Amino acid sequence: MRAHFTVTAFALILFAALLSACGGGTAPASDPGGSSPAIPPIMDQLPSLDELPPTVVVRSVSEAFQQEGWQGEGNALGTAVQDGTSISLPSGEHQMAGGIYGYTVTYPTLAVPYIAPYEITINTDGGGDFWVALADYGRMTWNILPETFSGTAVNMPIGLEPNASNSDGYFIYAILTYGGENVTVSSIDLVYPDLFVLGEPVEYQQFIEADDGTRLATSIFLPYEESELLIPDPPYPAVLFRTPYDKAETFSIQYEGFNLPTALASLNVVMVVQYFRGRKDDSGAWPDSEGTETLFREHNGPDHTDAIDTMDWIEARHWYNGTTVLSGPSALGLWIYQATPGLGDRIAGIYPQVSSGNVANWAAQRNGCFKRSNVEGWLTGNNYPPELLTEAEDNYGSDAYWDALDFDAQASSAACPGYHEVGWWDVDVESTIYSWQQLQSNGGAGAAGNQWLVIGPGGHDSMRSETVGELTFPTTPLENDPRAVPDAWDGLKWALKPLGRNPLFFEPTAHVLAYFIGSDEPAFQTTEPNNHWYEMDAWPPSASDWVLYLSSDTPSLTDTNPVAETTAGWQCVPANPVLTKGGANLPGGPMLAGPYDQSEPEVHEDVLQLRTGGLAEAVSVAGPIPVHLFVSTDAVDTDIMVKLIDEYPDGRNMLVTDSAVRLSWYLAENELGDVVPGTVYEVQFNLGDRAYVFESGHMIGLDIQSTNYPRYDINPGNGDPFFTGLNGTVQGSTLYMGGATNSHVTLPEFDPSA
Repeated sequence: MRAHFTVTAFALILFAALLSACGGGTAPASDPGGSSPAIPPIMDQLPSLDELPPTVVVRSVSEAFQQEGWQGEGNALGTAVQDGTSISLPSGEHQMAGGIYGYTVTYPTLAVPYIAPYEITINTDGGGDFWVALADYGRMTWNILPETFSGTAVNMPIGLEPNASNSDGYFIYAILTYGGENVTVSSIDLVYPDLFVLGEPVEYQQFIEADDGTRLATSIFLPYEESELLIPDPPYPAVLFRTPYDKAETFSIQYEGFNLPTALASLNVVMVVQYFRGRKDDSGAWPDSEGTETLFREHNGPDHTDAIDTMDWIEARHWYNGTTVLSGPSALGLWIYQATPGLGDRIAGIYPQVSSGNVANWAAQRNGCFKRSNVEGWLTGNNYPPELLTEAEDNYGSDAYWDALDFDAQASSAACPGYHEVGWWDVDVESTIYSWQQLQSNGGAGAAGNQWLVIGPGGHDSMRSETVGELTFPTTPLENDPRAVPDAWDGLKWALKPLGRNPLFFEPTAHVLAYFIGSDEPAFQTTEPNNHWYEMDAWPPSASDWVLYLSSDTPSLTDTNPVAETTAGWQCVPANPVLTKGGANLPGGPMLAGPYDQSEPEVHEDVLQLRTGGLAEAVSVAGPIPVHLFVSTDAVDTDIMVKLIDEYPDGRNMLVTDSAVRLSWYLAENELGDVVPGTVYEVQFNLGDRAYVFESGHMIGLDIQSTNYPRYDINPGNGDPFFTGLNGTVQGSTLYMGGATNSHVTLPEFDPSA
């Protein structure tokens, strides 16, 4: 899921990849993913690499940083004719003509690493189309570039495809014509990469082949070292990012004037950035990944294993030292949770942010209620095929469909430490917490007991921001909190430790760092535990339950369960929904994200409000907040949506957390059958996890309603999954309180400052 992050500390520099794309390098002459003429049947006419050792075709190039107009003799193929300083490639029907060329490249005193992005320019007379094939001695095969070249000056980056084994500094390629084309190659220019700009990493582009042959567009940023003329000798550790977003964007987060690839290269760490399969580049500076886009089904199954295949490729590089950290936020973090069990001890650590191991719970649905705005906004906003939205709609409530993407269940196969960061108003903080808990408690050797969790005050794009929604958090930066030790909770410094690049960093002894959200009133703003960070050994901490019973008197929330059984009601009118204002939403689009005053939505006639009296003293809560309701409806289905409210003395009704449940989904989950109109059902669900302080003089409240649109899709009330504007029926719901129908909410009281 895409977001824009505001980060001011070096602690989160790895966090940048969500926005970022790695530009630079040289684009191919034509789009590998575009519509190019079919490659003719010339592969079988190329000589076997077993019969073509590199020494046969190697031409030495030395003592120069740029070699232009090289006119050496190639190894002629088919009907090719060498004519002095040029080679003619006239092909007849069903015939091939070509020449094989090769280079061994050296600098005056140092061998040039083969990983550098050499470029060749093939100068022709423009007489026809030709193809280029690169020799891959590692796999003993030829790789033909999928586009047709033509014209008098075609630029082709050698680093775009696997070529030769290259560990000795050579690359070999063939220029081919077929089926009546008549091309004359007058000269070939070799352009060395510019490796002498200190302070910038060396970049090259690569297609990495997935299990089904799909080519995944990848960029590799290699280290430099100012004490060396070029770059240090390998091997190096690596950080792997995979993204569905445009990689050609400039990194928007910088550290001391360097962007993320530069910052990592300065630490002698390789940065690898790869497109998800099927993703397209909008800027034209990058090639596209091939394949068909999916809903997160290609990283580690069930359809493909692209993340595993990419790791296989990295492990085969001569520059790789065997140590990798996976990093990235949001959609760049979802695949990390998915791939971690399959990669086992092949990775040294993971640093996912605002993401989860359960895509369904995090992104698609909450207790059977479809997260309409999040799913639709992200898929359409990022130009995914329309059929993927249909797929999500058709399956949002199907446990069988989403169970295949529940990688929390595979936590026992994980074998590395992890640093997880999220905000209280992220898309689904509970899902992130659960993923952390599973790895911390049920992970395999190396993972269990080695997971750290940071929960900041913010939302999906603002985990540690000072202002989120309509609230301001003055001690959000750790260095502004006198009790906190910033270095102990620095994401980048943590990630560098498993990479072997920060051996002096000491991980926190506690495993949870949580921010306690409090009042923004000047009298309470910085009074502990309001708006402070606290370290804890576990989440949730051991708390005391404070049960607040729902009462029809006023209506209200009270410490004592009313003796008499009473009721209160509300309606759902699908054509007139209660509109969303804030909450755990993706930023952008029609919805606000974060804590907002709910006074405007509460004006809606279909919202049932309950409040305590003014609190005599502050109440601090930490943990999940379960709600237990007795309800009935006069329809065949309805949704029950509950908001936890902090009502300020000035009349603001600030959203603390909210949740929802579709009654038919809930009953089927518990094998109770379909909804029977008029039947009283006992429904329990979690309003969300929070570390929150209700200050003295404030009131704690619940808002109960059946719509919260477009955060959740509208229940039409007639058994259909979605409201289309034509199929809705009014749903009358009843809340039962007191006596045996003791509807209540439980607040986990915990004061970390006590």
